[in-house]
Amino acid sequence: VALLLELRAEVDAVDARGSTALMLAAAQGEKLAVSNLLEARAQADLRNWEGLRAFDLARCAETRALLKWQADRDAVGRKLPSSCSLPSLTKSQSTVKNSEQPRQCRLRLDGLPVKHPSEHLEELLREVLDDYDIALPKEVDVVVDPITLRPCGHAYIAFANDREAKDAETTLRAESGLRVSLEALF
Repeated sequence: VALLLELRAEVDAVDARGSTALMLAAAQGEKLAVSNLLEARAQADLRNWEGLRAFDLARCAETRALLKWQADRDAVGRKLPSSCSLPSLTKSQSTVKNSEQPRQCRLRLDGLPVKHPSEHLEELLREVLDDYDIALPKEVDVVVDPITLRPCGHAYIAFANDREAKDAETTLRAESGLRVSLEALF
């Protein structure tokens, strides 16, 4: 399999039964081949002519778990807007460098409506901050369910420094009906 991938073989090509290399590797219990094919972006959720996926054909629990994880990840990726990407599985160099910086704070706002689109909530939060003369945030992150992309009812607001975050917390607690908490980032 590694040689075929190196020669740029089509990872999702099907045989006479509609089975892909990923399905065949899973059925034979070839964990390394399954891993290599997934790394080469083989689609884990394709079905053969019998309606079976690689997950259904997998012999061992470890391979089934890997295939299920990849199929779930692919499903989430299809639902995300094209400008979004799934988080990296490894720490990037910038993440490592950021961990050496001093601790920062952000605000968590709870009790937000869940029926409005996240873009609308982000815009609304920015307007609220502006109405209370709070410093412009570095980032407003409305937390959404990764499958439905609907807001979960809370958001995080990051500021340029801890002082701005603490001032915003004080103002919002005193003057708004929002539930506000200050969180330290490490």
